[in-house]
Amino acid sequence: MAREQHDYDDIPGTFVFDQERSREGYGINMFCMSLMKDENRKAFKANEAEYLKTFNLTPEQTDAVLKRDYNRMLELGGNIYFTAKLGATDGHSFRHLAAVMTGASQEDYANMMLAGGRSVEGNRSRSGKVAKPVKMAKKATSAQLKTAFTGHLKETEGHVKRLEEMLRDLLDLSLDDAIQRGLRQNLGLILQSSAQKNANGQRLEELQALLPTVNADASIEVQQINLAAYGLKFPGFNPIIGPFQVIDFRAYLTQNLVNVSALKNYIAAKHNFAGAKLTAEDARDLVVLTVGNAYLLCIADAARIEAVNAELLGWLADAEPER
Repeated sequence: MAREQHDYDDIPGTFVFDQERSREGYGINMFCMSLMKDENRKAFKANEAEYLKTFNLTPEQTDAVLKRDYNRMLELGGNIYFTAKLGATDGHSFRHLAAVMTGASQEDYANMMLAGGRSVEGNRSRSGKVAKPVKMAKKATSAQLKTAFTGHLKETEGHVKRLEEMLRDLLDLSLDDAIQRGLRQNLGLILQSSAQKNANGQRLEELQALLPTVNADASIEVQQINLAAYGLKFPGFNPIIGPFQVIDFRAYLTQNLVNVSALKNYIAAKHNFAGAKLTAEDARDLVVLTVGNAYLLCIADAARIEAVNAELLGWLADAEPER
């Protein structure tokens, strides 16, 4: 069945996850969700094409998954938050996927986001039109159109004033400030960072069993020796010797030459720490992407409101009175 055309379909490089794409991409998204389980990831990596048959994908969807064509997956109904799990299965971070999808290196992509995101030039709707007001204008008489637009403008101005009152006490944040606040306050990232520290502690604890063990002991004693007690007597000689100090310091070093069990435990803990570290980095990248996207959406929405109001004023100026 051919996809129904929408006003937003002509935005370059944008595949809106609407109701139709949600139905079309059900198989892809369920496949990606299945990768949350370790046994499913192993089965997929063992035979990717065979594993995909379980989810009744179309040939185009199967081809996109096997080729790791993420943009094509989104076009065929994939959801970015689900398809990211496929990238994680391949050992890639969210920033890596975003860079691949935009045709940039990870460093260039990060710099672009920190600099305010991609320019809107060349990424707007190709038609540059808003369909609904044009249709309304064609169906209404000039007087009706002007009355409707005037009422809409006044209503919009009221909305804007209320929004300004609501936002008056909010902080004026730069993109970098917003991202830093997101990194500090995001609970998921905090938990992942704690898990990383715990894994590192476990690694160091397992390493301890492979290192030499050093023990030391020191003592100071004051002694007297009675030679008579040992059967030694010398005429004119005091049999009591002392008191004198005896200082004893000893160090012991113990090292296991071969400890296979401890070595295996350390290697496992080391890999666990590496995995926790990558997971924390992935969580950080996801926070940066989410906050940056929300920040840019706010800027885009503000610009969109200004553009619509300016277009509305233009329509009012061009509207002719009914004759």
